[in-house]
Amino acid sequence: MEAMSARRVFLHLVLLSASVVYDATCQVSPPKRYFGIQVVDEQTARGVPMVELQTTSSARYYTDSNGLIAFDEPGLMNKKVWFGVSAHGYEFPRDGFGMRGVALETKPGGGGKLKIKRLNIAERLYRITGQGIYRDTVLLGRKPPIAEPLLNAQVTGQDGILNPTLATGGVARLQVVFEQAGSSKGLPYISSSCLALSRGGDCSGRANFNCSSKSFWSASGWV
Repeated sequence: MEAMSARRVFLHLVLLSASVVYDATCQVSPPKRYFGIQVVDEQTARGVPMVELQTTSSARYYTDSNGLIAFDEPGLMNKKVWFGVSAHGYEFPRDGFGMRGVALETKPGGGGKLKIKRLNIAERLYRITGQGIYRDTVLLGRKPPIAEPLLNAQVTGQDGILNPTLATGGVARLQVVFEQAGSSKGLPYISSSCLALSRGGDCSGRANFNCSSKSFWSASGWV
């Protein structure tokens, strides 16, 4: 009986050690796969979202809301890769050939930081809806600044026309459709927010949302 118990303990130890060896040899930490590229505002050093990086083979990548791209392109790792850099309202310096871009050594686990000049007065900050807001931040193993960085409330995107009808000091109704991860039909949303729009002689156009918002929806659509 004791010999049987000893054999079972020995067998368990062998299986446990085998599983540890398997984990150590077969599991690779995902962040080490990627070459991290961060694009920052040269004035504020803050990451700039929605900056496009394009290779000479026309593969395109876009920064997330931290200004990050987790680059892992088969055939283009451990090489010098040239990326064209572009973003509306921003400008990247020209290289020796007059092209706005830069060549980077794409080593897994490594990274590069690019500074981009802001032409807009307003600073581009982050997305507030949709899927993958901090996708590349998560892939690179960095801590995102929000609780749901990949998908919040199943809302993958936003569609519809923001087409309010305004009267002086009146009410604006914004009609939007939220795309959902698990359905081909979007979820309609009506905002009944009051919009106080300044129409003074200074043409300031200042808007103040000063009423609570409510959403209404039924199976038949708008209510």
